[in-house]
Amino acid sequence: TINDAQRIVLVGTGADETLESMIEWLSDGFGVPINAALFKYIMTSSGDELLASTMVIPEEVTRQQTQRRRKKIEMSDEPGKYEEAELEEKLREYLQTAGKSARRIREVVLPMCLEEGVVTREMIKNKLVELGETDDDGQAGRYVGTISREVALKGNDFLRQVIDYDAGDYYGYGRDNYCIRQDPEVDTDYRAVVQRVLETPVE
Repeated sequence: TINDAQRIVLVGTGADETLESMIEWLSDGFGVPINAALFKYIMTSSGDELLASTMVIPEEVTRQQTQRRRKKIEMSDEPGKYEEAELEEKLREYLQTAGKSARRIREVVLPMCLEEGVVTREMIKNKLVELGETDDDGQAGRYVGTISREVALKGNDFLRQVIDYDAGDYYGYGRDNYCIRQDPEVDTDYRAVVQRVLETPVE
């Protein structure tokens, strides 16, 4: 369909960290269909000339994002109600994806919640800087924004079943004080579920 699925593709021989971060921020945080194709000229020892290409955002991730954009993007603060086995499977599948927000939830947010109890946006920003994700406070804030938005996507109710927080605005930027959910009305120990999932090696 004409004008139904435009994409922005930047083409060049390289991209610095700032450009890659901006592409990620627009793509993960706001659903902008943007990517960069980076080309490199290679001559082999036998004299063959090749043009190698890489994408800033892996094509598999791009396809998943495109499928998500074709659906109406809905937000929610309602947690899921999955049985323990299904919840664990959904979490494990999501946290194994190549998306950078999923990786930051796996490597930063969930471990911090297990260790600290309640984790603020500022704490997450500082941890991202400490881990070398960025040395820019503003960029770290944008990363936290995309994490917050990811948790608030309606389809990610399995994340909200284990992650509790103080709700914020529609885009997720006001969400704060993340912690592992404790629900006395259910038998599931969400901390134990999260620990088991995080112990699964990333494929």
